[in-house]
Amino acid sequence: GIRDKLVTGVQTCALPILVNAQHLMYREDILKDLNIAVPTTYDEVLAAAEKIKASGKVPYPLGATVKTGFDLGQDFVNLFLGYGGTFTKPDNTPSVNSEAGIKALNTLKALTAYMDPEYLVSESTFVQKQFQQGKIAMANLWASRAAAVDDPRESQVVGKVIMAAAPAAVKGGKPATTLWWDGIVIAKNISDAEAEAAFRVAMEGIDEEMVKANNGAAGLLLKGYTPGRLAQGAIASANGGPPPYPPTTTMGLIASALGDNVADFLTGKKTAERTLADAETAYLTKAREQGLVK
Repeated sequence: GIRDKLVTGVQTCALPILVNAQHLMYREDILKDLNIAVPTTYDEVLAAAEKIKASGKVPYPLGATVKTGFDLGQDFVNLFLGYGGTFTKPDNTPSVNSEAGIKALNTLKALTAYMDPEYLVSESTFVQKQFQQGKIAMANLWASRAAAVDDPRESQVVGKVIMAAAPAAVKGGKPATTLWWDGIVIAKNISDAEAEAAFRVAMEGIDEEMVKANNGAAGLLLKGYTPGRLAQGAIASANGGPPPYPPTTTMGLIASALGDNVADFLTGKKTAERTLADAETAYLTKAREQGLVK
C-alpha cells in the first residue's frame, strides 16, 4: 500500500484522511412541531427562520460561521459560487463586484436578521455551542462539528440535530458549499530516516482500530470507516456536486480580502457595490505585491 511505496522511494505528497464540508444542521423536533419541510434553498431557510422566530421555540432561529475574517469570507465564497460567480478573470484581476457578489451579500444580510446580534464573533465553536445549548434551530456548519453536537457529555440536544445537504443559492442549483479534505503531509527538508519514522507513526495513528473507535468523529477516508447518521449531510452535499475549495494563492488572497470587508455591508457602513469594490482593491494590492497581477 501507500506505506510500502513511500518507504521504497515513491514520492507521496499527502495522504487524505477525512473529507469536510459545510452543510445544513437542523433541529428535527422543531421543524416537525412547526410543520416545516427541510430547507433545500436559502429562500426556504429564510422562510423557515421566520416561522421559527414567530414560534419563540429558540432564542435565535439561525446560527452561522460569520466571524469577521476567514469565517465570513468562507460563507461569502459558498454563496457566491452558488450564484454562479467567478472570483477572477484569466489575468487574475478580481471579478467579485458582480451580480453574483451582490446577491451573495444580500442573502448573507437577510440571514443575519435571524442570528444572535453578536454574529460577527460567531465562528465554528460559537455555533457548535449554540446548538449544544438549545439556542438555535438551524445552521450551515462544518461536518466535523456534528459529533460534538451529538455528544451527551456536553450537548443538551443529543439525537435532535439532523444533517442535510447544504442549501442551494438558487432553486435547482448545487449545494452552496465547497468540499475540503484534511490530510497528513511530511516535511520535505527532513532526512529519509526521519520521514520514514514520521510516516510510520502517522500510519499507526490512523489504523483501522482507531477508525472503529472513532467512527462518528468525522467523515473519514480510511479503511474500516462506516458512514453513520452524522455523516449523511456531508454525503448529500458531496453527491450534489459542489466544487472543491480552490487551494490557490490567488483564492487565499481574495477570500481574505472578502473576509475583512464584507462586515461593512452587513453593518450598514457601506453599500454592496462599495464593499465589493474595496475587497477587490485590497486583493489587488496583495496580488500585485506577489506578482500575480501586473
